Amino acid sequence: GELEPGNSVQLRGGGDGQSKAGQQIEAGASLEQALVRRPTDIEIRRRVVGQLVQLKRHDRALGIIEEVLETVSEPTAVLALNDLKASVLVNARKLSEAETVLKKAIADADRAGLQMEAVGARFRLAGIQNLLGDTDAAMAELRQVTRLRPKLIDARVELMRLYTRQGRYPEARLEALATLNERPALPAYLTLGDIALNTGSVDEAIRQYQTAVER
Repeated sequence: GELEPGNSVQLRGGGDGQSKAGQQIEAGASLEQALVRRPTDIEIRRRVVGQLVQLKRHDRALGIIEEVLETVSEPTAVLALNDLKASVLVNARKLSEAETVLKKAIADADRAGLQMEAVGARFRLAGIQNLLGDTDAAMAELRQVTRLRPKLIDARVELMRLYTRQGRYPEARLEALATLNERPALPAYLTLGDIALNTGSVDEAIRQYQTAVER
């Protein structure tokens, strides 16, 4: 029957005697059939892209995203599609291209007044920049994320880790305390322990580590 929007694309797996290559070919055929049946269904295309990434067919996945981008103009949808495109590029180990895509997507979102909607993209951009070794840029994005979404603990945790790595203990401590103000997060206690240990406060380090263990 025809695929429903809420259902994932079914990949027909073969028996034990079917080769991996054969399974991939059959899976690819199933994916193409899904596109033919629902050519304008963005959710189906998103699911197909996910399956293609699993099959390491990154170029085809990127092609599908580009096809959709040519037909979509609503800013929030464009942002989501470019975020998806960047994730495919990361999976294909094309980090610099992913960074470029997200930077442009975030800039376009800012111009459209979608700063809050772009918070997730900023967080992912920071992760990519950190992988690329551009720590300062990653930290700048994380600071922007925490400004827009103060309760997003994951961003504060990443920021405190980068501050600690750079030996910027006062900033790291402030982020750890801000995190604990929201909830008792294990990384915050560990960070406070590391800071205390690195600054010669052994008793305070032990206290923070003990608190982390008890949590």
